[in-house]
Amino acid sequence: MDWISYMPALTALAAVAAVLVAALARSARAGFLLLVGAYVLDSWLAGAPVSLGVLVYPQDIVLTVLLLAAGMRYLLRSGGERRGPAIPLLLMGLFALSLSRGIGLYGAKAAGVECRPEFYFLAGLLYFSSFHYNPRQQKQILDLWLAASGVLLALALERWTLGLEALRAPDEGGLSELRVLNASQTMFLAFGFFASLFLNLSRRGPRWQRMLFYALGPAIVLLQHRTVWAVTIVGLLWLAGQRVRLRTQFLRAAIAMAAVAALWLVLVSGRATEIATASLQQSATDEGTLRWRLEGWRQLMLESQARNLFSGLVGQPFGAGFERTFEDVLVDSAPHNYYVEAFLRLGLAGLLLLFSLYLPAIRYLKRLPAPGRVFAYPDTRFWSMVLVAQLVFFVTYSPGYEQSVLTGIAVALRPLEYPGKTAEVWALEGV
Repeated sequence: MDWISYMPALTALAAVAAVLVAALARSARAGFLLLVGAYVLDSWLAGAPVSLGVLVYPQDIVLTVLLLAAGMRYLLRSGGERRGPAIPLLLMGLFALSLSRGIGLYGAKAAGVECRPEFYFLAGLLYFSSFHYNPRQQKQILDLWLAASGVLLALALERWTLGLEALRAPDEGGLSELRVLNASQTMFLAFGFFASLFLNLSRRGPRWQRMLFYALGPAIVLLQHRTVWAVTIVGLLWLAGQRVRLRTQFLRAAIAMAAVAALWLVLVSGRATEIATASLQQSATDEGTLRWRLEGWRQLMLESQARNLFSGLVGQPFGAGFERTFEDVLVDSAPHNYYVEAFLRLGLAGLLLLFSLYLPAIRYLKRLPAPGRVFAYPDTRFWSMVLVAQLVFFVTYSPGYEQSVLTGIAVALRPLEYPGKTAEVWALEGV
């Protein structure tokens, strides 16, 4: 048979994959390097897949490998090794149930295509939440996140200045939206912004990291994603509410970022400035998108209530689609609300598990006494803000797979559950 001739190559590939999975099961930093590399590549290629008989994206391979590594960690952990949180495992179980039902009802292709975003996030969450992180490990991951934020910022600047004509579509007024990065990529920059800002205010980390937020802040505004604007405002209010002295520092930082944004608009070409200004005005005043989403959410929820009790509890199978109508136009796209999407595909059980993952972790990190905060880098308040920001983002978008990194770290920061891990020990293991 022809396949016999491929056996040596397939055996070698399987061996390499096994070694890779074993290495990833030991190092969250290696897993993040692999994931952020795929993310930057995906951003640079604008989400273009590779055809291998079927369309394959880099993140398909990366997240599958991370899921296998997570499975190895759960199954083969040593007696003294900490078990990861149970909730991501339960969410993955609900996902598997919905996917298997969808394959049976709608076929592997329909169910597989629709489940991709959910699979990406849950696989990453299961992997990254299975580790515990000392301050040095948290710093290493945030260092890489900030470096990747710089790469995405450079990509946005390149598209603004060199590829503007190719990236915009004409509209009735002759101008168009300037969306050089999507909402997920802009959210990546927002988390980089918060990390840099917190390092600046606490005077930690190298100088380039402390200064990066001055460039990221204006970029977030100019990228015109209103949801990310709201996330940024809520995040700033959350941090300011926990540290009174930060309020005056936030004001100074906002003035400096406004100056950077003004300088950018002066330096770019007049045409680019005209497009950016018109697009910002449109983003701030356009209500059509909001009305379309609200009506879609209403229709999807009403339809779900008409289904049987089992589907309400564990969700409709993947592949069922999200059909609804708006102004006599049939729409079959994701609902642009992760809470609605989680309820439709993972049911009431999945939605309750999602809140059970986030809300207790936020409360724990917010109320952790000062001696216990030494285990976090840059601070427990930063990680609680990450979770709050994601809950706001979920109102209009589903999480990108890159967000599973920060979610996994935040929900895994439980220093009081490690016997013998005193604040002094964490400090010695820190940066």
